Amino acid sequence: SVATTYIGHRTGPRVLTGDISRGSPMSIDAGILFCDVRNFTAMSENFSTDDVVRFMNRIFDCIGEATSQRGGEILKFMGDAVLIVFRRNKFESDPIMARTIIEAVQESTQAVAQLKLELPLDVSVGFGAHMGKVVYGNMGTADRLDFTVMGPAVNIAARLETLTKKIGATLAVSQEVAQFAPELTSFGTHQLKGISEPIGVWGLRDGHAPGYG
Repeated sequence: SVATTYIGHRTGPRVLTGDISRGSPMSIDAGILFCDVRNFTAMSENFSTDDVVRFMNRIFDCIGEATSQRGGEILKFMGDAVLIVFRRNKFESDPIMARTIIEAVQESTQAVAQLKLELPLDVSVGFGAHMGKVVYGNMGTADRLDFTVMGPAVNIAARLETLTKKIGATLAVSQEVAQFAPELTSFGTHQLKGISEPIGVWGLRDGHAPGYG
């Protein structure tokens, strides 16, 4: 129970079975969803530490419930950001995985918007999503390891999330995701930091969450 709570419902059992060798990487196909809580700095300046922790846990609940119900796993929290992995082998096809990720974002966004009506918060969430191969495994120092994912797909998802603030979007996705969701809005081509070639970007504008039937 402790391993699952702290490491994840798929990663935790790997640790318990002794898969804790430094390295031991594997290449997997996955959907990567990167989420960031906006206006966190203002919230932390205006509320007590206890309130900030309580509010952030409520926000993370919104995201965790929406993603875990759809096969996603929160791999790690990084301050006010969340890294979520959807393993390709859990889905029948790429289109199903892509649309599942988008639906998880829609539900998360709507849940956070509802939370704002209940709590004295002026926060929102932004998401970046990409699909591709990632390296998954134990990484770190000789005496401190972490199960994580890395690779260009992770970097693209993170950069897409950062881009949402600039383009006025709740969600920004790559062509790998957008090709299966024609309802998404095109935001043109953008050069992402650390990515060699410009990429096409699609997504959901702030406050816009089309249904999928």
